[in-house]
Amino acid sequence: MQKEIFADPQRRLTRAKSHIESFQIGMRQYLGEKPYARVVETEPDTGNLIHKIVCTAPIPVELFDLATEIIEGLRAVLDKCGYAAAEATGSPKLKGTAFPIAETEQKLQTDIIGRGRCRDLPQEILDVFLSFSPFKSGNFHIWALNQLANGSKHRVITPVGAATGNSFVGSFKCPGRCIYAAFPPYWDKDKNEMHLCTVAPNARPTYQMRVDMTIELGEPGLPGGPADFVFKKMADEVEAIMKATKKATAKLMEQEP
Repeated sequence: MQKEIFADPQRRLTRAKSHIESFQIGMRQYLGEKPYARVVETEPDTGNLIHKIVCTAPIPVELFDLATEIIEGLRAVLDKCGYAAAEATGSPKLKGTAFPIAETEQKLQTDIIGRGRCRDLPQEILDVFLSFSPFKSGNFHIWALNQLANGSKHRVITPVGAATGNSFVGSFKCPGRCIYAAFPPYWDKDKNEMHLCTVAPNARPTYQMRVDMTIELGEPGLPGGPADFVFKKMADEVEAIMKATKKATAKLMEQEP
């Protein structure tokens, strides 16, 4: 009985987890090809030389599709848990069964609950949902999941390079005029490149450079680190919410006459 009630959200969670595994495999294949290179560009106005690490291959479209399906699937699980719990416990109406997520705890009460988006949930189920602190400072990964689900899908993920160790900082030498040098170098997500230094046309800088490439979430203000790891954290949070909801629903059903 319990398994049948939550069959739909469970199926979506299982599918999202499968997509995360596929995403991880595709991510490793992409990064294994080392899609970056060191380039030297000439500024047309000054003739100065710009040394960069640039991304040389776009992320495969299949990974964008998988990332989108992971996000949409995990977010759907949360709302489907609310609907399943309300239906199983005999709620007369089922339109206001959304899983509440907001920017702050105050907005959770005013903008989500206060506007009736959870009005058809049993109070015990709503209490379970709120126990997971579904707002930015309370549960960052659930909040971020909601941001991704509601936002643009064009920059869900992006390649990111990072300088490893202190090789560039420790080995950088520049006979001639150095106009700019990044200590440490950082990756520009908008340009998909890492600016190392800008030198005069006759300068001949030398340095050692090691780069690690990964794929991260593309929007600013969201969890950093490899995207597959972030997706797993989101899935773990969603699964914990579903398990707690199932337990609370079973308890409510036992109390029914």
